[in-house]
Amino acid sequence: SVSGGAPLLEAAEPFRVHQLPSLALEQLPNRDSIKYADTYNIPEAKTCFRGTLRYQGFSHIVARMLRAGMTEEDLVFKDTLARFREANPAGSGPAADAMEWLLAGDVLTAELESGSSLQSLATLLQQKLALREGERDLCVMQHTFNDGEEFSTLLAFGDGKDTGMARTVGLTVGIGAELFLDRTPALEGASGVLMPTESRIYEPALKRLAEEGLVFQHHVKAR
Repeated sequence: SVSGGAPLLEAAEPFRVHQLPSLALEQLPNRDSIKYADTYNIPEAKTCFRGTLRYQGFSHIVARMLRAGMTEEDLVFKDTLARFREANPAGSGPAADAMEWLLAGDVLTAELESGSSLQSLATLLQQKLALREGERDLCVMQHTFNDGEEFSTLLAFGDGKDTGMARTVGLTVGIGAELFLDRTPALEGASGVLMPTESRIYEPALKRLAEEGLVFQHHVKAR
């Protein structure tokens, strides 16, 4: 059991995508995953783990920010920044390097220094991390079964018009609404809250997502 905040981030472990072993990622626990064994009707599963993927090093950097109180609304940014720098002096490691990069270019105004730590940090991140011309994002999801003997992977890139995140989230919600509004035969007479774990929902939904280029690639390791 891992509590939230910095301890959760500090529990992150290295992770590699099967098709992209050179892509350095890390995984951290995403809430209680045990209940999903029942949701997905796999009670025989001995282990059920759901994790969040981030680029390797992300969790360490953000955990240091949390330790310094930089995500607190009621603290002043210049105070939490001083606390962060005291714990992570220049040249001491990735967290210090990341902060120096974030503050490079005279972006730290008097208004940001005296403002809410959370809001000032969010403003700086928006300025520095916004996608620039020619850049695109990447969304990765991987399902692993039987200790890695089988796995399905989704790699979704931004297409220059929409981000991969917008496509994977927005298209999924939109298709769910379409299935309901079109009143497909499988949903005839349906009402109330419907779970996407029902085949009458996920089978047509996955087909429509595939038409949009969002497809899982399933692999089985040779024995």
